[in-house]
Amino acid sequence: MRAALSLARRGLGMAWPNPAVGCIIVRGGAVVGRGWT
Repeated sequence: MRAALSLARRGLGMAWPNPAVGCIIVRGGAVVGRGWT
């Protein structure tokens, strides 16, 4: 969750009026994707 919140901070002020969102996708214990808006 901390990593997703950290990614979300990258999008602060860029997605207004929508919230900044961070996402990390994990499969089998390995990170397979990450992104933010």
